Amino acid sequence: MRELKAKDDTPILNTHYPFRKAYRSKKRWIIASGRKYDDLTMHNTVTEAAYHRIIKLVKAHLTEDEVYFERDYKEDSSEGIFGMHAFFTKHFYWRLDCALTNDYVITFAFNRNCPYANVVKSQLRAYPLYRAVEYSPKPDFDSSFANTLRVQDKRYQFILKGNHS
Repeated sequence: MRELKAKDDTPILNTHYPFRKAYRSKKRWIIASGRKYDDLTMHNTVTEAAYHRIIKLVKAHLTEDEVYFERDYKEDSSEGIFGMHAFFTKHFYWRLDCALTNDYVITFAFNRNCPYANVVKSQLRAYPLYRAVEYSPKPDFDSSFANTLRVQDKRYQFILKGNHS
């Protein structure tokens, strides 16, 4: 959505409401972690730990010289307030977000013929990963992965070399 601007290129809101300060919301995970320790806080803690366990599991199954995308959004507000972490290989998509309700939400997808799908699926059956939501990348998995590598900064793209256990 484009911002409306006056003739001198100043934002309309600043023209009509000069006292208005720019407001940038905090990342949702910061708000969620600021709550007193309760069931939701506990659930979020174990969800994040399980999320990172799956990444470690998948990395152990990657082939040498395989490119993958991994980005930690917790301290990075450049792409929104909900994202916490993203991990994407040519076979597997895995993302952690903090919803408006302060719940940590995991979305995932498998490419066809994913060699480690059964291993990951067995982990998805247990608490707290049974609440993870399957996602369908658009237009398709391969194009989505290629587009991610094309548009994301190279510093978030990695190539597995040698022993990765």
